[in-house]
Amino acid sequence: MHTRTTIARCTASLLLLAAWTSDRTSAQTITEIGVLHGHNESGASGINGNGTAVCGYSAVTGGISRAIRWTSTGGILNLGTVVPTHQTSFAAAISDDGQIVVGESYTIGIGQPLRAFRWTQSTGMVGLPLGNFHDQAMGISADGSTILGQSNYYAVKWTNSGTTLTYLGQIGPTGASYSVGSNSNGSFIAGYGALNFYRQVGMWTPPAPPQIVGTVFPNDDTWVTSMSRDGGTVVGFSGYFSSTRRAMKWTPTTGLVDIGLATITPGDQTSFGAVTSEGIASLGWATYSGNQAAVHWTEIGGFWDLNSYLASWGVNLTGWTLTECTGVSADATALCGNGYFNGQKRGWVVRGLQPVCGALVYMQPQNVEACVGTTATLLTIAYAPTIPLGPGTGIKFQWARKYIVANVPFYLPLTNGPNGNGSTYGGVKTPNFTISNVQPLDAGEYVCLYDAGCGQTISLVATLTVQEGPPQLFFGPSDQSACSTGSVGFAAAATAANTPHSYQWECESPANSNTWVPITSGSTLPSFGVGGATVLAVNNPAIGIVATNSLNGLNNRKVRCAITNACGTTYTGSAIIKVCLGDANCDGIVDDSDFVDFALAYDLFDCADPNMPPGCPADLNNDGYVDDADFVLFVNAYDSLICP
Repeated sequence: MHTRTTIARCTASLLLLAAWTSDRTSAQTITEIGVLHGHNESGASGINGNGTAVCGYSAVTGGISRAIRWTSTGGILNLGTVVPTHQTSFAAAISDDGQIVVGESYTIGIGQPLRAFRWTQSTGMVGLPLGNFHDQAMGISADGSTILGQSNYYAVKWTNSGTTLTYLGQIGPTGASYSVGSNSNGSFIAGYGALNFYRQVGMWTPPAPPQIVGTVFPNDDTWVTSMSRDGGTVVGFSGYFSSTRRAMKWTPTTGLVDIGLATITPGDQTSFGAVTSEGIASLGWATYSGNQAAVHWTEIGGFWDLNSYLASWGVNLTGWTLTECTGVSADATALCGNGYFNGQKRGWVVRGLQPVCGALVYMQPQNVEACVGTTATLLTIAYAPTIPLGPGTGIKFQWARKYIVANVPFYLPLTNGPNGNGSTYGGVKTPNFTISNVQPLDAGEYVCLYDAGCGQTISLVATLTVQEGPPQLFFGPSDQSACSTGSVGFAAAATAANTPHSYQWECESPANSNTWVPITSGSTLPSFGVGGATVLAVNNPAIGIVATNSLNGLNNRKVRCAITNACGTTYTGSAIIKVCLGDANCDGIVDDSDFVDFALAYDLFDCADPNMPPGCPADLNNDGYVDDADFVLFVNAYDSLICP
């Protein structure tokens, strides 16, 4: 459907993710739609099915505007006004074939009536049948059969080439109602209207009365801007006058859903004005720290700024700032919207984008590890392309196991049920493939075959590793010694049996508590409750701790390693960090030369003193001062002489 802030349909494949690697070698171009003579700004509100025609307006800033139709062959065309005395007009929507444009025409001023219009090349701009004083065309079905809008603030539709006006019924007993968008043939319509002091979503299946859907948030407005061609998704925004504008989405399954903000910056807003024919992707705008940008959104990918997204497709956006996307062509090769070109407000059209044939894979299946007797799940996420298989079918999935014979790989399609290995396959024709009661013979390589209507494609290989038990320990860490300004390391390993999935080093915190917490990498040791060192490789068989200030606070602290696979976790024994307190020169003994260093630090007292040696290694109890308590510790170390 098409509306003032949206257009017909698009394919999800065009707008899902910039990470998709398609052939982008053809010429993708952006074109400004221009302005009429004497005007200085323009905007695009809708695009036809193949991207060759756009509707919108050309205007003088803050003043008179004219409805326009832009074509790739003829450029910008002034559509005029319904009557000569009207000062301004605006084109809200265009049919998929580009032959019908609808909108409104009026004279600026309080109490001046709006006139809805329908324009074709043969008839020019023709006023639609009047309801009562105030009429507005806000959208059109993709096939051009149904024009949507309001008459004197009552939701209506025009049919039979715009000659028949039908009232759709009010959402509330009082207040305005508007029909905005529809499915491809106009049989299912969405809009909004006032009820209990707030704008609420409503839907019509003529001639039935409207179904009241409600609001996203209690005591706030919710506005509809677009419906998907299949009628399964409605988008718009909540808020407006009374609160921050936030994009919203409706499906029969989820109901009204708040999509939220593109960022967490206070005051930022989002709004949807268009939705793909399948309802997978939504289009509109968002503000980032107050700066508005054209965006698209998907359930999985979230918000994407079209300024960077289109540039990644090879579109040269030099001079452009895209602030809103208002439409995508039906064949997924063109977009339209609004923005600024070299500082001038202009509507834009992007054409020449590559259509997609075959599955668009958002997430490849990943390697999986499972324990004998459990359930393994392989997951992929893929969408139908520009060439769907037909209504309600979309993409097909088929999981297969990879075999290699004489160095030639082949793929054996799988069927649901017992597989002869003692386990059972499930979901072999869905994105979620499961192997229940996994057995050792299930270990191997699997792929998903995608059939999206124009040839079969194959996913990347996912390897299933089957474990028969938890890791078996080969050796664990041993006690280690270090000086205050040195480093220390620990190592552990499992045997080759039941190859470990991961290593995680842990520390006892607080000391002597027998409570173990994971050690995290970084420039301090918050998991130990002390600072002064950098931790390296906490998820590897060997861990390193390097002093950045002093290791004194780690003296007599314990570490261990947790080695984990799909069957469980094996813990090593604990090892102790022995810091040689007082060994300032790190020579392995505490002697007279260390006493000289300690005495100098003792005289300075405060570790914050700029003359204190880096790291304050003489602060043996790690309290920030070199005092008598440290002297007692130093004497004990001095008497022992040899570092532990």
